[in-house]
Amino acid sequence: MCNADIFVLAVMAVFVLYGIYSGFITAIIRAASTLASTVVSLVVYPVISGILRQSSFFEMLKQAIIDKLGLKQMFIENTRQAQNTLIAGLALPEPFKEKLTVNNNSVIYDLLGVDNLIDYIGSFLANIILNVIVSLSVFAICFAVTRFLLVTLKVLKKTPVVRTIGRVGGGLLGLVTSIVFIWALFAVMDAFAAQPFFETIYNDIVQSKIAIVLYNTDIIRGFMLKRMF
Repeated sequence: MCNADIFVLAVMAVFVLYGIYSGFITAIIRAASTLASTVVSLVVYPVISGILRQSSFFEMLKQAIIDKLGLKQMFIENTRQAQNTLIAGLALPEPFKEKLTVNNNSVIYDLLGVDNLIDYIGSFLANIILNVIVSLSVFAICFAVTRFLLVTLKVLKKTPVVRTIGRVGGGLLGLVTSIVFIWALFAVMDAFAAQPFFETIYNDIVQSKIAIVLYNTDIIRGFMLKRMF
């Protein structure tokens, strides 16, 4: 069993045990809070990211990525084949190379406000990082706002019937929440695409049996990659 599978199983076990301990009512409010926060985050982040793409923070991210990948030192011929070859040689996981290749066109250039391949690569990856940062920030704010509901339900948790039924329900909801949590972690990994260790983690996931299933069915990551702008 590879490290990715061990990590996934460990996360699931923690969430299930915590769900059993907390009980169904608390767990369902936590799950509802997580779901609501996730939905709001996925709906709102493209708007905020669109505004921040015009900021100095986005430009800083772009330049940092260009420097990290050593793009300024690369000579690029102005042909599609040469551009695809350069993209294929970048120190990035294959899914990102594929995205960069497919989206290397004038429409995306206009959306990002660039006119050359180097700025395109830097801006495209910076946009992914920005989307992750914004979506996590919105999620954290929404989640914090909904947490106060848990306080009002502490009394209900103490009744015998609710407590008995709640353990099983809490465990099941804990399992569901663990899957959402793992999906969110995979989405956050995209923010570190330019880092060498990301490729190592990705390769470990590819060789796994459980983690790869969750990675390929990651609704959060899939949604974010489709709603880049």
